[in-house]
Amino acid sequence: MKHATSHILDDIGIHDDDEERYGAFPKLLHNMFITCLYHYGDKRTINFEDIGPQRVMIRWGKTETHKDHIIFMMRHMETFHGVHGKKWDCGLHEQGYTQYWQLKMLRYKYVTKILLTDINEVKEWVVRNVINFEKTPLEEVIEMHKEAEKIKEVRLNKFFSSDE
Repeated sequence: MKHATSHILDDIGIHDDDEERYGAFPKLLHNMFITCLYHYGDKRTINFEDIGPQRVMIRWGKTETHKDHIIFMMRHMETFHGVHGKKWDCGLHEQGYTQYWQLKMLRYKYVTKILLTDINEVKEWVVRNVINFEKTPLEEVIEMHKEAEKIKEVRLNKFFSSDE
């Protein structure tokens, strides 16, 4: 490891003060990481002791909603390997129609992987319900989807209303 760095991947797209946005959290997380390296006797600990986290602004960030932060985070964990700036591209377009559909497909991908993993204790129940759902008439599926979208929006607005 020639150049040890610590990054904050910021998908918010607002250029404000790091301290104001994150407070002491990045330094706390950094110290916990160092403590973990020490605990396991990792020789790379010395490389990280004197560095501070650097904020990486990403061009595909969103400014209008916080509901997609988890999807961005999961995508970043898949694609970020310490290279940032113009060299790093996680495959997401800038905010707009194309990104909307990319995030929707990633939601499906991640929820499918989570629900169908072998460690999921209710995996068989999920599979049985999917098989039964596939037998549902199209008109009923469309109505179920519309109702689910309404419920999702209400839940997201309720959850994030205290956050914004």
